[in-house]
Amino acid sequence: MSPCHTVRTTLLRSVWRVRFSPNPRGQTPNPRPSLSVQPQLAHIVHLLESTQDRLHRLVADVPETKWAVRPAPDRWSIAECVGHLNLTSQAVIPLARTAVAKAALLPPLAAGRSYRHSFLGAVLSAVMGPVFELGPLHLMRVRTVAPFVPNAAESCVSVMADFDRLQGELIALVAASDGRAIDRELVTSLFDPRVSYNLYSAFVMVARHELRHVVQAERAWRDVRT
Repeated sequence: MSPCHTVRTTLLRSVWRVRFSPNPRGQTPNPRPSLSVQPQLAHIVHLLESTQDRLHRLVADVPETKWAVRPAPDRWSIAECVGHLNLTSQAVIPLARTAVAKAALLPPLAAGRSYRHSFLGAVLSAVMGPVFELGPLHLMRVRTVAPFVPNAAESCVSVMADFDRLQGELIALVAASDGRAIDRELVTSLFDPRVSYNLYSAFVMVARHELRHVVQAERAWRDVRT
């Protein structure tokens, strides 16, 4: 059993105690009850949660000795993939928290109205998913700016504990956006201050960006173990 599997079990027990009261019928409750939020927000939450579960299934199989091993000199290790996600979340969360608070001052989302992407948000969301593999080629790779280049020296237990904590904060912010016109509140890109998009687009991009790097971590492990 890997150290990451151990910390995952501990964290799940803690979350279980916080989120659920005893069930008088003795039945096992669903550990992820559906949030009563607008469907587009519920979809974002589902993607964040399913990506988190996917990452934990991966790292449960990875020995600590392989956690920081790169599959190639120009490709990130699993440690670097997750570390990058943590650095991104640490930067996104304060911006999103401010934007959600500002959106509360706007007229609420009209009943039955769907959220809309900003133009740049739609474009970036579309390309933010997993990198395409074509044999040895990895298409649509982009260079990471210096503040978001991760440190591979941290342990699996530490990095994954941070990931789960930050993921909980992200999900809480998405849920707190329910009923608010977050598609009318702009945020500035972390990677290029000349670029802005609405908060709804930002949440979609964060979820797809996470999936991108979890798939990257899966591919890293596939190639390290073979």
